[in-house]
Amino acid sequence: MKITLPIKSKDEIKDGKRILAYGEKEFELDMSLNCQMRWESKFPEQAGKEDLISYTQRIHTVLETQKNLNKLTAPFMISMFKTIYCYFDTDLTFVQFLKLFDFSSLEYTGQLINKIKEVFEVISSEASEKNS
Repeated sequence: MKITLPIKSKDEIKDGKRILAYGEKEFELDMSLNCQMRWESKFPEQAGKEDLISYTQRIHTVLETQKNLNKLTAPFMISMFKTIYCYFDTDLTFVQFLKLFDFSSLEYTGQLINKIKEVFEVISSEASEKNS
């Protein structure tokens, strides 16, 4: 299944001004056991405490109950990205993945978080269908 997220496509300084442009990038959502393997290999310390499904449910619950999405903390945002990163079949490192996104524009950040919420909804609905 393809998931499209808004990314920054250009970020440079020209004539003393920051030039920032946005685009979209398509990711392949992988709900196979490979997502758990990515979780274990990329984030072994957390994987030793919690499986990816449990971590996803916990992050999704917080995301669903958050009233003001602009008030999300940086550690929580990183947790959101760790989660979706593991569900995407990508050759990007986690740091490369994070660099695709920009948080200096509230409008862009709002759009990004809304798309991430949609990704969590898809993951949760797929996981509950598999458990039925």
